[in-house]
Amino acid sequence: WIASLSDNSKNPKGRRIPFMRMAAVPAGLFCVLVFFAPVNGQSAINIVWVVVALFLYCMSRSFFDVNLKALIPEIIPDTFRRVRYFTAVAIFTTVGGLLVSFVPTIIMMIEGNMDVLAAWRVSIMIFPILGIICMLACSFSIREADYVEPARIDEERIGIFRSLKGTFQNRDFVIFMFGAMAFDFAIGVFNASLLFTIDLLLGLQASMTTVVFLVLTVVTLLLYPPILRLVKRVGKRRMMLASISTCAVIFLLVFFHGPISNLLGSGTVAAGSMWAGMAGEGAKVGSIALLMIMGVLFAYPQAVGGAVGASIFADIAQYDHITSGKNRTGMFMAVASIIGTLPSTLVPAVVGLVIYVGSTNSMPTAQGVRITALVSIAFAAAAFFFYWKYNEKKIFGIIVPQGDAKESV
Repeated sequence: WIASLSDNSKNPKGRRIPFMRMAAVPAGLFCVLVFFAPVNGQSAINIVWVVVALFLYCMSRSFFDVNLKALIPEIIPDTFRRVRYFTAVAIFTTVGGLLVSFVPTIIMMIEGNMDVLAAWRVSIMIFPILGIICMLACSFSIREADYVEPARIDEERIGIFRSLKGTFQNRDFVIFMFGAMAFDFAIGVFNASLLFTIDLLLGLQASMTTVVFLVLTVVTLLLYPPILRLVKRVGKRRMMLASISTCAVIFLLVFFHGPISNLLGSGTVAAGSMWAGMAGEGAKVGSIALLMIMGVLFAYPQAVGGAVGASIFADIAQYDHITSGKNRTGMFMAVASIIGTLPSTLVPAVVGLVIYVGSTNSMPTAQGVRITALVSIAFAAAAFFFYWKYNEKKIFGIIVPQGDAKESV
């Protein structure tokens, strides 16, 4: 619905920017209100309050996000420059997650001057306020008319269902959409079972999760510059194929963890050492090494998925706009966003079903964790198939200048 409103907007200031400006303050306000339920205790009123506040927050965010994503292929027509934009988004997402992790520290700093509930609210309110500032800065610093020709009053209106049908009639969009879903599902299953992999398969303490995510974050940030240089030379499709292949290798390392960790080192860490404190007394050197290797390898799929994968949907939307003459960019990016949420809703159910295989005490089992690795491998294979079928050469032939297209495909 939001995408249809945006694609059919005749606002002289542009199709996207007016919606973004309208949504910024409500998004931040409703985010804050989620944490200010009126009754100080358990209450049905609080349930209604939180549900309504979350609904209005998600609605406001969608008005901003769908229009921002639709704006990108319109104001950044160069497909390779778009990768820079999505790289910046991925970096800021990483930094944002890091900042949010400091909430407990902020609470500890200020709770001496107020009660715990107030300290939580003050700490959390920092982020919606920063969000409002960033959204307003974005929407008021861009003049859409400088990049995109405003819609004409006499331009044909595209109905919501007709637009949606046209989106799914684009073969390359459907192929890449299925590939992205399978990719996200494979990674989601791996992430959801990582803590159990560390504990049940590798025999390490849960605190090693922090260590491996730190390694993953650092290596991911280091990979962005070479990825930006490589994407024009080898093409986006090949980088996505290499990305899912790397994921498959990681999933195989999980499944064959026993012999591989023994090969890397059968000894145990020294008692009283730093590693003993983090991984546990008696932790195997090979298990720690295997976990670090997995963290380093996983950085490539994470970096490519964030920088390159997201930009391909924008490429397809731009291609459709050029070839069909109809601006369905908002619908394309909205459908891509919705599809991106499906794996995250299904992963917990699948992992919860599989991870207890062979259990006699209602606890996860090592056998169940290894089966999750097989599930990830199966979806990685499906993602590879769909990415292989994606016709990047045809897309680039329309949206990329001829010389650049020959160089990159």
